[in-house]
Amino acid sequence: MSDRRTGPAETGPGAGRGDETRKMTVMNAWLDEVCAELGVDRDVLSAATPPMLRLISEVAHGPSRPGAPLTAFVVGLAAARAAGGTDEQAGAVVERVDAVSALVARWNERHDGATPGAPAAPGRAGANETEGTR
Repeated sequence: MSDRRTGPAETGPGAGRGDETRKMTVMNAWLDEVCAELGVDRDVLSAATPPMLRLISEVAHGPSRPGAPLTAFVVGLAAARAAGGTDEQAGAVVERVDAVSALVARWNERHDGATPGAPAAPGRAGANETEGTR
């Protein structure tokens, strides 16, 4: 069954996986850039991603949806605690938040505010693509 406005009807196992694949592609492209910006080893993030996504889901669907991202942040802080004292950590966090905020602005400019996983405007890098090669 098909709807002219939405395309083929998606039902059953695997329905909508193409959209999820695009979202994951964009997520990974974004995280590649964040890791490069902050000097984080991408392999470390890759190893931590599945358990962190599970934890975020558990918190979002359990104790607190808005608390899920901050829970991930607290886990990261705890993992990095050996890096120094509280003041040093707070300063390092603020510096990294500023760096990632600037990266978000650059990302949005390159992708023309496109919805994650959606095709980019003609003549622009696609939302699923990154500039250059890695």
